[in-house]
Amino acid sequence: MITNTGNTVLRNINLTDDNGTLDRNFIGNLNVGQSITTTSRHTITQDDLNAGEVRNQITGAGINSNGDDVSDLSDDPDDDTNVDTNGNGNPDDITITPLTRNDDIAIIKEGILNDANGDGFAQVGEEITYTFTIEIQGIVI
Repeated sequence: MITNTGNTVLRNINLTDDNGTLDRNFIGNLNVGQSITTTSRHTITQDDLNAGEVRNQITGAGINSNGDDVSDLSDDPDDDTNVDTNGNGNPDDITITPLTRNDDIAIIKEGILNDANGDGFAQVGEEITYTFTIEIQGIVI
């Protein structure tokens, strides 16, 4: 959600997401106190799975009524640390989405009697041939 928390109309608001695809980049104008909701999508990569999380933050930029450029970084409302990375008095916590991994492997072992004399019974000296099938059943890195 993008909200104009200032005391002037913001014009020509554009959003940038370096780690996702926004459904709309250009917002246009926002009146004082007005909010607009938009979404961003990120395709999970192997690096994301290796990290166990996806970190994301968007930048909103526009022009105030004096013609000055204004911008802010998105904040994760669920993060209570409220880090203010750009020093403007508003928290700018990166949104961190944990990724649950499913690392699993199965080993299936089958044994076949090599019945050398063909009598259908195992005897000393005959061999068993083992076959192993290994199945990756999750994400194994």
